[in-house]
Amino acid sequence: MGASADAGGLNPRQRRRLALECEARAREAIEASDWERAFAHQREALEFTWALIAEEGEAADGLAEGQARLINRLLDGLQRALASEEAQPWPPERRAQLLWSTAALLDDRHRLPVAAPEWLPVVEEALLRKAALCWKERIGDDPLAGSRALVLFRRLAAIVDPCPIWVERGLRELETAATAQAGRERVIRLAYAPGLPRLLEEPGQTTAVNVACCLEATALSEALNELASQANGAALRLEDGQQALLDGWGVRILLGEPCAGAEVRACARAAGHWRRIGTAAGLAMEPAAERPATALAEHTPLIELDPVELAVLGLDADGAGGVEEALGELQRQAGNPGFWRAGEGDRHWWQQEGAALEVLRRFARDRGFYAAEGAPLASLNAWMEAAWCALVPVALWGEGEVWSHDEASPWLVLPVFSALSRESGAAPLLRGAPALDTLHGRLAGEEVLYLGPVAGVVAEQHASGRALGLYDHLEQGPYELRVATLPESRHPLRPHGCFEESLERCLAEIEALQRERPSTLALLGPGVYRLPLCNELRRRYGMACLALGGSLPQLFGVDVPGVPSLCLSGRRQENWCRADQV
Repeated sequence: MGASADAGGLNPRQRRRLALECEARAREAIEASDWERAFAHQREALEFTWALIAEEGEAADGLAEGQARLINRLLDGLQRALASEEAQPWPPERRAQLLWSTAALLDDRHRLPVAAPEWLPVVEEALLRKAALCWKERIGDDPLAGSRALVLFRRLAAIVDPCPIWVERGLRELETAATAQAGRERVIRLAYAPGLPRLLEEPGQTTAVNVACCLEATALSEALNELASQANGAALRLEDGQQALLDGWGVRILLGEPCAGAEVRACARAAGHWRRIGTAAGLAMEPAAERPATALAEHTPLIELDPVELAVLGLDADGAGGVEEALGELQRQAGNPGFWRAGEGDRHWWQQEGAALEVLRRFARDRGFYAAEGAPLASLNAWMEAAWCALVPVALWGEGEVWSHDEASPWLVLPVFSALSRESGAAPLLRGAPALDTLHGRLAGEEVLYLGPVAGVVAEQHASGRALGLYDHLEQGPYELRVATLPESRHPLRPHGCFEESLERCLAEIEALQRERPSTLALLGPGVYRLPLCNELRRRYGMACLALGGSLPQLFGVDVPGVPSLCLSGRRQENWCRADQV
């Protein structure tokens, strides 16, 4: 099929269609006893399903049930095939890999929010027993055998009661061997060090692969194969490549070295190759480090970084060419629907070289930027100036916090903060999402001004009192709420003459509300007006600003289609509603 289950830019309808298509192909492969293909399509279908569960919650229950039935069918087919393969044995490598994939499949089945059939424990014990013995027998023939056998014996010991003697004995043997092996483990990490050799020896049994010498997947794979051939029996463990490179860039910024967007994008691509290569090779890989949750101070801004906004600012930070030409092309193609749909599902759009046209197309289509007909560059510069001003206090003086859950933002923020802090030597500290109780607690006792999607629904939720009782585990203190309307200017809409005019009209509406009763806290939803408003509301009225993304309405118990949930556990569903459209 060629579809990637983690492709960004897909809406829920597209994900649902692809999940069902992958599921159908998996069933076809099961009927043909093509187990590798069945596993591949099942994994794709499940990843689409998990994305929909995160976005839609209970609305995705039907897909989860379909996935449970598919896994049940795949487990049943594999069990029958394994029982009958003695007549025509599979190659040892294939049998071992299929049994390892089956163990992962059992994990998938347990994670699904669907009751397990009564026969599953019996089948699970039988399959794990085959898998554990198979991988134990392969020790000496496969460098992964020892670690995989240990995982499987531990799982088997956890589900069998009482635990058989042979399982206990095998587990002790494998744990003893693993302890001895740990002293010979070799850690492989990524580094970006222009001008230095491809492999860099570091203290503590660590080798760094210098991606400045091998940015592409083939070169990285060759470097890893070379290290494996030199390991002399030591196990290889791969560090999280993305975090290692990001940390390295942070040090370079602190040292005042230039941070070019092209170099950063190349490192991002290399980190993606690294994870895929390590996964395909079955090597032990450190999980990505979780960012610490963002803490909220009383008067400082909180900004959820947006990858499109960062990419636009990156064009300015890099002095990228082609910006004026790209703005002209947007105006020439204003009436061409095909042009505006191009690249919607491209997850790695931000990694392209010379991407001014794609960045600005997304800025207009998805975030609502529109330029004055005769002076498009002046409109873009007006937005950039306001956005830079909103980020300066955070970058230079630490007055505020930035966070993001988007995979592109940690990379895209590097050239932006490098440009902002060139004189101060400050590196961006990107945190994770604030805790839910922290966000809700920040509202208590405030005069809140809401500027975001579905403002009318949000106002009704607050007026009814439902917004004060959204979770069983969370008590929301009372607050006052007023809402103002953000201009809707996503292409092809042009509510006024240009972005700047729409911004001024929005500020005039806020000024009128401030004269009636001053607000102390502004909640700003996604879009082109977010950072300029954050800057202006702070400057004009001293307001604290929480500039969030599409999940902002969830603070008031409003689910918006296509937006992942902040939290699904402990909801008082009777106090929630679902907006039909943004």
